[in-house]
Amino acid sequence: MAYAKTVTRTKVPDSNVDYVYDITETGSTSGGDEFSIDLPTATGRIFRLKVHVSSGSGTVDTVIGVAASASGNDIVLENGTAASTVDVQPDPVSFFSSGKTLYINNKASAGELTILTRIFIRETWGL
Repeated sequence: MAYAKTVTRTKVPDSNVDYVYDITETGSTSGGDEFSIDLPTATGRIFRLKVHVSSGSGTVDTVIGVAASASGNDIVLENGTAASTVDVQPDPVSFFSSGKTLYINNKASAGELTILTRIFIRETWGL
């Protein structure tokens, strides 16, 4: 199966600044497939990251950055340990992305996985 992804952004009811991004990846490749999500603003905070391998046998070790193939200072949030289910609830992590884009790589340990990702983000006017 060829790699594919869908991204859905939902504004949280009764909030002007909170969004939930739901991403479904199918047909993953070993080592991961980087994808990007477009943001309404250049600054924000990540409140929670949930990732789950819903079909196939493997693990994920998610990295979120403000640049493609993020490393060093471009990494916003990185999971500490590969697992089939990841739930990271950091103190809200602030970021600035001049291109209003975040790059995510779930770094799958095996191919042909279906990976479900949910990211809770609050847009901000400043850090």
